[in-house]
Amino acid sequence: MTMLLLVIIVFLVLLALFCLMGSDRETSHEEALQTREKIVARTGSSDDLQRLQAMVHAAVIDDITDEIAYSADPVKTRSMLSDRLWQSISDQEEKIDFAISEDQREELRRNLLDEMLGFGPIQRFLDDNSVSEIIVSGPDEIAISRNGQTEMTGIKFKNADHLRQIVERMTSAFDLHLSRQNPTVSLRLPDGSETTITLSPPPESLPTLKIKK
Repeated sequence: MTMLLLVIIVFLVLLALFCLMGSDRETSHEEALQTREKIVARTGSSDDLQRLQAMVHAAVIDDITDEIAYSADPVKTRSMLSDRLWQSISDQEEKIDFAISEDQREELRRNLLDEMLGFGPIQRFLDDNSVSEIIVSGPDEIAISRNGQTEMTGIKFKNADHLRQIVERMTSAFDLHLSRQNPTVSLRLPDGSETTITLSPPPESLPTLKIKK
């Protein structure tokens, strides 16, 4: 009888230990999931989104197809590239530790399309029929005129080099060169907008733009 009681006690102790270990494992798993959810739920900062944009841009450039690269139809090119960007954004999201909203995904896609096919951050204003004039006074200063009112947009170039790259994209199509010897050039953009680009004096030597649509 004593032996039977001892066996029962040992069995109950082992059963309790087994249940406790299982509970610990479940708790650890739940804690890991909760931690992951907290990490993923973190809203991306502007720096996070710029990092994601760079990741998507690099991935698309590396994987761009000849059909996109050599398409003579700009509408078809934009559509194909847009589809490729959506896929790349989805792929890169698996590698990040923050969450982005649908609006941020759309903003990211548009930024990349404008960067790859247009004139970067000012392209959206070129596409906006309500905007009559675009004034770029520096990388951080983009203003527009709309309905007779001038307003700062809050949209920025990434830095001074980014602004210079977009200006170079504009002038190279006309074989124009902005320099100290030639500090002002005028041209028409593909949509017909009259554009004046002026190089500011040293030491900044930054291009400024006035675009009249």
